[in-house]
Amino acid sequence: MALFQILPLIVELCLVLTVVFTLYPIQFFGVTATSVVIYVCATIVLTEWRAKYFKSMATKDTEYNQKATDSLLNFETVKYFNAEKHEEDRFLKALGEYKHENVVVAKSLVLLNMTQAGIISLGLLAALMIASKKIVSGDFVVGDFVMINTYILQIYAPLNFLGTFWRFIRQSMSDVELVFELLEIDEAIKESRNPLPLRIQGGEIEFRDVSFTYDKKLPPNEQKMII
Repeated sequence: MALFQILPLIVELCLVLTVVFTLYPIQFFGVTATSVVIYVCATIVLTEWRAKYFKSMATKDTEYNQKATDSLLNFETVKYFNAEKHEEDRFLKALGEYKHENVVVAKSLVLLNMTQAGIISLGLLAALMIASKKIVSGDFVVGDFVMINTYILQIYAPLNFLGTFWRFIRQSMSDVELVFELLEIDEAIKESRNPLPLRIQGGEIEFRDVSFTYDKKLPPNEQKMII
């Protein structure tokens, strides 16, 4: 399903670049193609840079949900040991760490979006400045200026979608990496290569006043057995 969504956008991008290369001077194709390449490279680099923050946020999310679930499922044990304050502090600390990581991820997303928008704006500005000089020199008319603007904007629309799609893929890959790390944990207890020898100096086991009672409906002589 995702491939059918991406393929038309790639075809549209290639067709628009072909039209710009065919109908207009090479400067416009150079500016447009350079902007596309810089946009793609910046998106990949910044998305990979954001992956570590997203992975850390997912880890903190798991931790605070785990603490909340443990304290609620074992509420009787918490009440027995009068540990309500302790569990509350643990949960609030984990929640605060998750909120911090969430803010970091949001800031990095803002940086990514600003970088993408800046590349698009600079590429469009460069192309329109060239077109305006062509109009002043008499090589272009106003219609050419409008067409150049339309073609370039038509290129950047699929680029935005492709950038967003790649960001979602990379975030999903980070979640999968966490699952693989969990599956790779060796649960077997590893014995020490040089264990210390067992030395028992002495000791004893003694049972006193240990009793067991059967059903009270039984005869008295069969109800209780004292060891």
